[in-house]
Amino acid sequence: MLPANDSHPIVAQTLDELLGLQDRAFVDCAYRTILKRPPDPQGLAHYLAHIRKGIPKTRILMQLRHSREGKRQALRLKGLDAAIRRYRRTQWVFVGGLFRMFDTKTEGDRAIDRSFRVLENRNFLLGEESARRFDRLEKGLASLYRLVETRPHAAVQDHTPKQATNIFAQSPESEDLDGLSPRARDIYFQLKSAAILNDKEMT
Repeated sequence: MLPANDSHPIVAQTLDELLGLQDRAFVDCAYRTILKRPPDPQGLAHYLAHIRKGIPKTRILMQLRHSREGKRQALRLKGLDAAIRRYRRTQWVFVGGLFRMFDTKTEGDRAIDRSFRVLENRNFLLGEESARRFDRLEKGLASLYRLVETRPHAAVQDHTPKQATNIFAQSPESEDLDGLSPRARDIYFQLKSAAILNDKEMT
């Protein structure tokens, strides 16, 4: 079982708040809001796959709300039941299309609608991954600053990225760069080598 993301609410207070979440955070919050518990591994994997295929979030909420477990919960999330009723109307065989034409709030379930949601979710995941990489890079640069500060007279004969890699491997801060791309590592090593060289010239 995976914990809720600390940057998102564990239990939603409004429907818009719940629908505004993406990917794993949405599934986790949906379980905690509707079923009053964190998702089990099977449920998390099942609905996470649905989200990543572009299945409407309202459909997932409907399945949780009307499950045997969901019906036992005294849920009071304003607007949820009305949103589920609107979604169901848009799925009616003969007149669902008419409801879809005039209901701009309900998520569409056409192939193009799903494709759009897949792209939206992928962009969200890419943004999160980029943020994590920048965070690692910032930690690496902070480690570099501490290293230069604590070892001001380090002697470096060859200031190539390869040499810097060897120096870096000997320092305890190496774990801070786990997960960085090779290019980001090269940039870090070059910065480190330049900083040590600059310090040597000043002394």
